[in-house]
Amino acid sequence: DSLFKDSLNVGTSYHWQVRAVCGSTANMSGFTSYNTFSTLSSIRISAVDSKLADNLTIYPNPTRGVFTISFISEEIDNLEITIVDAFGKLISKEVKQAFVGEYNKQLDFSNYPRGIYMVQIRTNDSFVSKRVVVQ
Repeated sequence: DSLFKDSLNVGTSYHWQVRAVCGSTANMSGFTSYNTFSTLSSIRISAVDSKLADNLTIYPNPTRGVFTISFISEEIDNLEITIVDAFGKLISKEVKQAFVGEYNKQLDFSNYPRGIYMVQIRTNDSFVSKRVVVQ
């Protein structure tokens, strides 16, 4: 089953858990441990960052696990590069202070579950996101 929730606050972390109910409340499991997801910032990509979005490359994509993230930042900025899974769970986070120039990083996700992951880059005033498919 799926549950769609609207009216969530932007830029907020939420905790969730589930339990099984088989027929009646007399026959139910305990709750799972807490999981977390975060909603995205409401900040949109600015004109300057559209250049970053245009040259953000993830290859190969789809991948069997090993992929490279590559982009060029033409202006000095503080960057936060995160990767989250399809549930919004943080998988990787890197912070670059006063970064300018070319960024290349190879990652190995062969030990992670197959699925869609989001590569997110936040600057001081914007956000860029692209997906990578691990097969």
